[in-house]
Amino acid sequence: IAWGPAVSGLSYTTDPDYTDSGDGWYYNYIPMDVYMEKWDKNGRIVSANSTFANGKPVKVYDPYDFFQTGITYNNNLSLSGGNDNTTYYFSVSNVNAEGVVPLNTFDKTNFKISADTKLTAKFTTGVSVNYVTSNAYRVQQGSNISGVMLGLLRTPPTFDNSAGYEFPDGKQRTYRGGGGYDNPYWVSNNIPYEDDLHRMIGDVHFNWYATPWLSFTYR
Repeated sequence: IAWGPAVSGLSYTTDPDYTDSGDGWYYNYIPMDVYMEKWDKNGRIVSANSTFANGKPVKVYDPYDFFQTGITYNNNLSLSGGNDNTTYYFSVSNVNAEGVVPLNTFDKTNFKISADTKLTAKFTTGVSVNYVTSNAYRVQQGSNISGVMLGLLRTPPTFDNSAGYEFPDGKQRTYRGGGGYDNPYWVSNNIPYEDDLHRMIGDVHFNWYATPWLSFTYR
């Protein structure tokens, strides 16, 4: 559902004498040159029938251009060996993912080393160490003013979010003049959830094979 004049019936004006006689909207008080520098280089949007219209059709921006192709790399290497009494195993794996949202990344690396040895015909022992490191740059999502989908879909199609998300003074550039829903590009660049995790998991174990059908393990 949409409301308002059809885009096909709109045009731009760059006339510095143009003033909107509307309801005191934020943009009404901004000089044309400032407006074009900060909000839309094409000018203000007016009716195509306006005497101020320059005849240039209004651009429509696809909100889904915000997204990119997601890529995931998964690499694994393992070595194993041993003899009749001792076995060993080593592996390293890495997952590196770049999401469909700009800057959204995840990287995880896992190292594992283990060894087992037979002490007697009925006793074995072994050790295993697993080290995992992961870090992520997660972009806001969900139903809140910083959720990228709300910012994308609530923005009028005639406003280009990608034409800049932050002014030199640090204020955010949004279609509502800084209030309402956040610019998705500002969200992606400024308020991520970041994590840097390191885990080590290990164990030493002993096995006793009491009978061919009964064994006990202590870790």
